[in-house]
Amino acid sequence: MKTKRITFLAMLIAISMILSYLESFLPQIYIVPGIKLGLANIPVMFAIFKLKPSDALIISGIRILLLSMLFRNFLSFLFSITGGLMSIGLMLLCKKMKFFSILGISVVGGVSHNLGQILIAVFIANTPGLFFYLPILIVSGTLAGIAIGLICNLLVNRIQLPSSD
Repeated sequence: MKTKRITFLAMLIAISMILSYLESFLPQIYIVPGIKLGLANIPVMFAIFKLKPSDALIISGIRILLLSMLFRNFLSFLFSITGGLMSIGLMLLCKKMKFFSILGISVVGGVSHNLGQILIAVFIANTPGLFFYLPILIVSGTLAGIAIGLICNLLVNRIQLPSSD
């Protein structure tokens, strides 16, 4: 891995962690615990469209691991990594299909992240009744996906990366 690439990925991981920290100051919506806007996913979305698919996985995985080790716990790690992997996987699939816009792919990411988290919650708690929250999570994932997609669309269209030499 070249030094420029490592440095750029480290910067995106740091931005992602800062955005996660800043998001912790936003008021919580207590209809369902854990509903967030997902600002930390902006660098991940940027990587999906401007870098390699593996870079998006690296950024998301390292951010989730570091935040879990520093400020959260193992259960939080399980929820985050499950949602993160599911969302990145489906976003990359949608991008490859070339049918969805950045906004559409972001919505898929937001909804699938919430779906991954509800699936792991049902598995861990052995409580299928948690699927009751799915409609709320679909709506919140859609709204968050729209917001993150709009921001990412601006960044992807305005930031030109230098050619790697």
